Amino acid sequence: LRRGTMFGVLRGVGCSQRVLKGGVVLGRGSLSASLRTATVVRGVAKDAVVVEEASAQANVLLMKAYIEQETREKISTTDFLGACKKHGISEEQGRDILTKLHEGGSVLHLTRSPELSSQVFLKPEVVTSAVMELLDPQDENRAVHAERLKQKLAALREKIRGMESVRDDLMATAERRADRLINLGLTYVIAQGAIVARLTWWELSWDIMEPITYMLTFTTGGIGLLYFTRVKQEYTYESLRDNMVKRRFDKLVEASEYDEEVFQSLKKRAEALERELEGNSISSYVEARLRAARPILHEAANGSTSG
Repeated sequence: LRRGTMFGVLRGVGCSQRVLKGGVVLGRGSLSASLRTATVVRGVAKDAVVVEEASAQANVLLMKAYIEQETREKISTTDFLGACKKHGISEEQGRDILTKLHEGGSVLHLTRSPELSSQVFLKPEVVTSAVMELLDPQDENRAVHAERLKQKLAALREKIRGMESVRDDLMATAERRADRLINLGLTYVIAQGAIVARLTWWELSWDIMEPITYMLTFTTGGIGLLYFTRVKQEYTYESLRDNMVKRRFDKLVEASEYDEEVFQSLKKRAEALERELEGNSISSYVEARLRAARPILHEAANGSTSG
């Protein structure tokens, strides 16, 4: 019985080992097949990537040929994407192609500029030449620029002299009126002093005139406080005269054709031109040329001109 039992156990162990060995062999075969399948799939995927890259490159060359045949110097981004659609290229692919053409220097597409992002410049060399001409790196037109500044400054000074003459006449009229009022005030003070003295020592007595002089002093203080409340300035003779001149000058300006705002604006422009002309450095010249370039680029973005 013991021998038979041991023999059965050994037979069971042997069968189990054979089954395990068969499973291992079968597993090795399945693993080899999986590796061969993965290799094939990887090769197909690699070929698909190559085909996709080749197709993308072909689309870039196709649109580059379209740009070379185009006679216009710039088109809108919408027109470029429309041309891509006509050649069987999607909008997303068209934007990728536009980016590649910009990076390669075939076109100029300034995506960071709010004014120029909607435009595609098909002839970048034209834009480059225009900008370089504006900047004038060889400094050929610097003397011409200085001469133009002098002419502008002379014209402004002529306008300023004409307006300044009118302004001086108006100011002189306002000052004469203010001086007359001040002299009238001086006459009033002298007359008041004479009347108070006459009444105090000849006609009446100090007991009667004392409260009157007190009220006169109190009234003068009240007038000073009222003046400060209205004009927000200390009550002094100089401040009083300046305020009267200003008020009269403003009324004269309203009644005449003279414009004080225009006069001050012309003076500021003349001062700016004088500073630019005195410096006349390369940096100021370049800044002036850039200011001149901005309207041209903005106009090109709006499609009103070409180049």
